[in-house]
Amino acid sequence: MYRILITSRGKTYEPIVKDNFTIKRSMNFEPSNLTFELLKDDTIDYQEGANVKVYDEGNMIYTGFLVTKSRDKNQIIKNTCYDSMWYFKNRDTMKFEDMTYSEIIQEVCGRQGMITGEIEDTGYKIKGTIHRNKEYFTIFKDAYDMTLAHNGEIFTLFDKNGKICLKKPTSMRVEKAITFDNACNFSYKTSIENSYNRIKLSHNDDKKQKLKYYVKEDMKNIKEWGLRQYMVESSKTEDMEGKAARLLELLNRKERTLEIKDCIGNWEVRGGSLIPVVLGAIGDIAVNSMMFVSSVNHKVKDGIHLMDVKVYNKDIMPLGGK
Repeated sequence: MYRILITSRGKTYEPIVKDNFTIKRSMNFEPSNLTFELLKDDTIDYQEGANVKVYDEGNMIYTGFLVTKSRDKNQIIKNTCYDSMWYFKNRDTMKFEDMTYSEIIQEVCGRQGMITGEIEDTGYKIKGTIHRNKEYFTIFKDAYDMTLAHNGEIFTLFDKNGKICLKKPTSMRVEKAITFDNACNFSYKTSIENSYNRIKLSHNDDKKQKLKYYVKEDMKNIKEWGLRQYMVESSKTEDMEGKAARLLELLNRKERTLEIKDCIGNWEVRGGSLIPVVLGAIGDIAVNSMMFVSSVNHKVKDGIHLMDVKVYNKDIMPLGGK
């Protein structure tokens, strides 16, 4: 049995929720959001900023804050809530010296008066940086990108029932697999719309008044797709050939995306989770591996919990590996 409780100005209400609710969770430096509709009555009186909690059989599955209300002539109120990650959209000026991504998160949470849960050690100490008038999300992403570039480890920042957590995918492993037996449908897409088989880097040498070019290309895919050139300017000449080679590796392939729709719901699944997916052949590729969840849309209608899950692995992922 699902329950939604709204606490506003010291009073708690349990409204009549119309039909369904959804909870969307991703790993893209954004808050999870809850949307639901309720029927206005003579008792309930709540305002923006109210705390909203969702329970499944007595277990809390979401807590957040009411941000938006809208209603129609039938007095049905549509509500949108964000979890505490919403407050990372606040802006600030901050200076850090030899701090890890984990420590930066804890510093910001301390400033904001936010509660932390499990924050895993990201290891890499970031040298002195100054951020002027930036969102905390932007500060976190900069720290994450530098950490990822240094040690190659993925970390996901998320709110778990009001506590800010940071974990590796291996710490967010889900045991129950997604299969054809527990999913209604999937959307698998392949595209070369944003793919490139030639990389051209340029550098303008102002001192010598010369324009230098560095080119890497894949003749096999040029013959197959036609010439698709990606041009970028570089301010430095160091390792230009290496930069071109790395860009070619990222962009010279089909873009594959996979969304599995109307799976049997599992509240453990969130952006950043690792989950086994066993679908077999779905086109030009077979799927039978652990996959990384980039986002999930949990949907509850008439008491039935389903979810739409976007997943990827080394073969199925957006261009650029993001």
